[in-house]
Amino acid sequence: LIPDALVDYYKNYTASADNMLFDYYKNYKTELIPDALVEAVPEEHHDTVIIVAVCLAILVVFSIVKPLFDLMFSGRQPRSSKTVPPMGPTFDELVEYWKKGEPAYWALRTFRELEQESDDRCCGVFEVQTSYILRFFLGGRVFLARDGPTVRKILEEPSTLKWKQGYQMLKDISGSAFGDNFLSESDNDWRWKHVRKSTNTAFSPANIRLISRNVISKIVDEWMDNTLATMKEGQPIDIHYQMKLVTAKVIVRAAFDYELPEKEASLVLKHMETCGWEFGAKSLGDPLRSMSLTRWMYKGIREARESTGYLRTFCRKLLAHHHASLQESSSSSSKSGQQSLIIDFLINDANYKNDDERISDMIMYMGAGFDTTAGTLAFALLELAKNPAEQETLRRALVQQQQQNKQQSCPPELKHVVRETLRLHVATANGSGRIIKQDISVDGSPYVIPAGSIVTIPLFAVLRNGEVYQDPDEFIPSRWETPSEQMMQTFIPFATGSRNCQGQALANAEMEVVLSKLIANYEFKVVEEGTTTCPMTHYPVGMSLSAHKKIGQIQQQQPQQKENSIKSRELVFDDPVTPANKQGSGDDDDADVFNIMEVLLKLLKSKDE
Repeated sequence: LIPDALVDYYKNYTASADNMLFDYYKNYKTELIPDALVEAVPEEHHDTVIIVAVCLAILVVFSIVKPLFDLMFSGRQPRSSKTVPPMGPTFDELVEYWKKGEPAYWALRTFRELEQESDDRCCGVFEVQTSYILRFFLGGRVFLARDGPTVRKILEEPSTLKWKQGYQMLKDISGSAFGDNFLSESDNDWRWKHVRKSTNTAFSPANIRLISRNVISKIVDEWMDNTLATMKEGQPIDIHYQMKLVTAKVIVRAAFDYELPEKEASLVLKHMETCGWEFGAKSLGDPLRSMSLTRWMYKGIREARESTGYLRTFCRKLLAHHHASLQESSSSSSKSGQQSLIIDFLINDANYKNDDERISDMIMYMGAGFDTTAGTLAFALLELAKNPAEQETLRRALVQQQQQNKQQSCPPELKHVVRETLRLHVATANGSGRIIKQDISVDGSPYVIPAGSIVTIPLFAVLRNGEVYQDPDEFIPSRWETPSEQMMQTFIPFATGSRNCQGQALANAEMEVVLSKLIANYEFKVVEEGTTTCPMTHYPVGMSLSAHKKIGQIQQQQPQQKENSIKSRELVFDDPVTPANKQGSGDDDDADVFNIMEVLLKLLKSKDE
């Protein structure tokens, strides 16, 4: 099998190499032996001494290198201090769950297993086993924390930074070639601070009320007319997908002043989902997908980059559409009674270098604005469908509110349902990653998380902590009627600190408006519960519900009344429970009361808000 020429060359090379080594050893071996040893050892034993010396040298080097090798490549290192939180599973185990889109579930299960193993591990913080080589690439030692006070200290400490590698996926989604966006930026405070400062007005209470009235209510009404009303009684509904359509239309209309057609909305959702899986779960679970030198080999990464290109083209279209609208109106100022737009603040922010930076941030606002809220709404409807008594309690509260004509208020039962859904099914289940710049003490324990460490905060585990919430895996809205201080301290579904969720007020308003309209008019039942996943956000998979027309019926207002009307719809209930009914008054008295109320309502509606 070996060519003759190669055999001859090998023989000649080996012979010459042996001669060279022999000559070197013969000429210089005496220089390797100290003079005293030369005199003490006969010359015929010099070879033996050299061999022994070389073996001893190899043993010394091995005894030094072996521990270093273990520390660099092994996941089990000696603990430098007893004050460091206990060691948990390996980083490889975490990566395996990342690949499946289940890191949040792994974190919750691990915390509970560690609690059962030893009381010493109940501090709510553990270290993930990592090698020194892995620490070098990650940026430090890795800890997971779910203890409420400790988590708050980490998130609210001004010196902590976002873990850059952990937020690379957001940079990829908006286009890594264009630099960081305001969510992925870690070190450059000015990059994210000027964005939040310029857009804060869009999330003010007054503007949220305008968005609720002008945008959310109208879009939900249209969806109920065009989708729910046209479906057969009991027909299965992919409620998560439908909620994504609704919330996508809301954020694009409220933030960018663009009416999003359903076909275009479906494309946006498709490309967002592609980016989320490829840049999120799959890339974090496979280092080769994250490295710029190798990630191009993966078909999924190439498809995700194409999806990013589509999203950037779509946002550039939104910019062009808004510029054209401004030219037509010859004024960028909002009209009376019209909400402020995020896109106006982005355009007028002179701290942007170019439109490419603006587009990166628009993608982040759009993705964060619909994906998280849609998942939470779907879970809320699922939990209410699984718990008919809770659904009926909420419906009665909404009926009573409508009868009392409290249009702008939100009944406490609805707030409790929203809060419990956020706790049980937090959208950002995987949480946040922070690099701490100073030691952080773990409350109620002697442990200290050392400075320079990476702390991952899985909110799914934080909000299902059995030491804080009784029956943490159960849907119990009434627990929020009298919440404990510890519950309020731990309830951080939108994170906390300077890098918390900027749009949490809009998300809450959207959930309250959507749920109030749907539950007041329909009863939801479970057709298929499905499963859940959390590659980037937590959402249901394979879930379907059925909607059944309930107590109220929707009554459209006359066209001539719409312009001066505060609400474009009114709920009319079949059997209103009024004070007159309770007192046993006659029908004539009831009619007089409602005639007076009708006159008063018309007078109120004829006035400006």
